[in-house]
Amino acid sequence: MQVKCCDCGYESNTLEDFLDISLDISHASSLTKALARFTGKEYLDRENKYKCPKQGRLMRAVKQITIDRAPNVLVFQLKRFEYSMYGSKIGKKVTALSCPPLPRALVSPLSPFFLSACSLVLSKVLLLQA
Repeated sequence: MQVKCCDCGYESNTLEDFLDISLDISHASSLTKALARFTGKEYLDRENKYKCPKQGRLMRAVKQITIDRAPNVLVFQLKRFEYSMYGSKIGKKVTALSCPPLPRALVSPLSPFFLSACSLVLSKVLLLQA
């Protein structure tokens, strides 16, 4: 994850190991679009400003998640419920999933994974029913 101050350009980079990614499917029609939303730029401003270590005060910033090094097996959890007072289920039907190549925009350009084959192979689909 990278957070970059919009004023002075200070960058904070954090590396975290992961085995799964929870994807919001309420506004995405495909796995690629859900991944793009997950790794899209998020602007930190107004009541959610970033405290820039270089300036020592709250500043507008951009936060973005990229994949530096993917695990051998990556699990995508599709979020099927939305937070509300009543806990509503997302009514979108999930049918057969195809797993496209991982778009390079989702991968950190500094990553050794960026230069390798950026593709995913769908091996299993597990459906849980309540």
